[in-house]
Amino acid sequence: MLEILATSAEEARESANFASFLDMGANFAAIAGMIGLIIAWVSYKHSVSLAMTSSMNALFRDYLRLEYDSLSDARADGALSDEAVKVLHSYKMWVMEEIFLWNDRRWRRWFVRSTIPCGVRFDQRFREMINWDATIIFHINNRQAVCADELVESRSCYSPGFIAFCVEWQGKEPSDYENQMRSFNAARREARARWLRAGSTPFDISSP
Repeated sequence: MLEILATSAEEARESANFASFLDMGANFAAIAGMIGLIIAWVSYKHSVSLAMTSSMNALFRDYLRLEYDSLSDARADGALSDEAVKVLHSYKMWVMEEIFLWNDRRWRRWFVRSTIPCGVRFDQRFREMINWDATIIFHINNRQAVCADELVESRSCYSPGFIAFCVEWQGKEPSDYENQMRSFNAARREARARWLRAGSTPFDISSP
């Protein structure tokens, strides 16, 4: 009888150990699944960010190629027609707005993350955003009168944020913007203004 009880107790302990092992395995599987999900999400966001950056670079490159070809035609023919100049600058302002909106989202995300600034990538992103905005300022002030006319005539086609940016930096040098934004606190104020201007919350600015 005692042997039977001892055997039953041993079997019960083995069953309990096996059940505990199964529970532990299920927990490890759940943790591994969550880690895999997080890694996949981060990889996806990084891929989307790279794709958007490549798209903006390609868009800007196409505009520069078009402007170079137009200048070459102007040298060959003597001058561009007024209609050609208008079309070229309409395209330019569209490209500048696309870059501005993309960079604007990056500034708003940067504002949220800048509470804990650290790392080379953070500083590199900071410099990239400043350089893109300075590039926009340079191009909207190239043939400033034509660009201003385009904004006035087609103001309903442009976002309020882009129009406000153009008005603020019209007639100014890109270096003025760069010098202002080199200050970390000034950059945070500008990023916060963009964030509030867009009516965003931290949950609205996940797009790259």
